[in-house]
Amino acid sequence: MHLERHKHPAFDRACKQIPLQEALIKTSGSVLSDKNGVAGADTLELNMNLLASIAHDVRGPLTIICALVKTLSDSSPILSPVQADILTRLQTEALRTNTLLNSLLDLLRITHTDYPLKQEWQSMEEVIGSALRICAKYLDRHRVTVAIADGYPLLRFDAILIERVLINLLENAAKYTPSGSHISLVATFDVKEARVVVQDDGPGLPDGLMGQHFKAFQRGTSTSGISGTGLGLAICQSILTMSGGRFFACSSLLGGAGLTLALPVKSRE
Repeated sequence: MHLERHKHPAFDRACKQIPLQEALIKTSGSVLSDKNGVAGADTLELNMNLLASIAHDVRGPLTIICALVKTLSDSSPILSPVQADILTRLQTEALRTNTLLNSLLDLLRITHTDYPLKQEWQSMEEVIGSALRICAKYLDRHRVTVAIADGYPLLRFDAILIERVLINLLENAAKYTPSGSHISLVATFDVKEARVVVQDDGPGLPDGLMGQHFKAFQRGTSTSGISGTGLGLAICQSILTMSGGRFFACSSLLGGAGLTLALPVKSRE
């Protein structure tokens, strides 16, 4: 059932300002732009500590807000359309802020700390299967196919991080393609490199992203109508770089967007 969006001036102003989200982006932006230590180690550590403090202080209230929204939406008597609309928008903003917070901290930990890589011999097929299970709720309205080349080798990588890359790519494909679209994972390899391509038959990559290094907060103009932080692909880029691999946009055989993660093939001897 479609509910007409009602006007709530005070609520709308609060949603547009979102001071917490703006503060997170501004603070993290200064950290991310100082990868060469221009501002000094003390300033970098201060910003990192500030973000960690924000994370600690914000996660609790966000969890409570989401729980209260769920309780109110399930309460009786049934909410009016106006009340239901406010609750839905409140929950959306809380979840969006939580996603932004987690993505920022993930990127900062990976790029500005000695992140402890747990590189072990792993089966990419198992990691792909795990990522698909985690993303099931995002993919249930899409047609998903998986093709893994026979004899696909075991690879040395951090399974949690590479799983995170695959989750980001699957969520992106589901988010930026219409319901019923085809999303495909294709895993191939040669003597030097093993690759996994996530592609779709949607509208394709935004202008300017093909063959480009993915930067934090970078979003294509064609995605401006869809909410997002512009951090997902930057996180993927950082993870593959620290893993000794590559991450890049590619042409999709399905006609839409294509993104590839590549890891080196090594001998177990």
